[in-house]
Amino acid sequence: MLKPFVAVGPFRFGSTWQAIAKEHGVPDSFELDDIMHERREHRFGVVLHYRGPFGTGRYVNRLRSVLIPRGAHVVFNGIDIMHDREAVRELSAYDTPAHTENPYMIFPKLGLYLGGFGKAKIKERKLGYAVAQDALKEFEELAADPS
Repeated sequence: MLKPFVAVGPFRFGSTWQAIAKEHGVPDSFELDDIMHERREHRFGVVLHYRGPFGTGRYVNRLRSVLIPRGAHVVFNGIDIMHDREAVRELSAYDTPAHTENPYMIFPKLGLYLGGFGKAKIKERKLGYAVAQDALKEFEELAADPS
């Protein structure tokens, strides 16, 4: 379940990976990305991204975004974001999406970044990110730049 700017399922934005591990055990897998300075954990079909703002030259241990892959089931108010064929239309009842003409669009009030849902396609076919409030501006900029 998506709670905008708060959590995806049991994973609360702003949590440390240690706090999540204490509550949910060891992740299915994890990797450290020395270029992005982030830790990514695969848990229950989603990918948790712990990092600071883009350009941060060090690791920051806070959950900042959650990748929702095509096969994941993440629900907001009864809408299965990745599986409901009318997800964009249904989500639009709660927020107006921006940049729908681009490969990636964003629902800024929901903190939801979606790729491959419009006419422009992406190589992954579909993906989504739920983002923390402090990451929203970066994802808005990504959605605005179709390159």
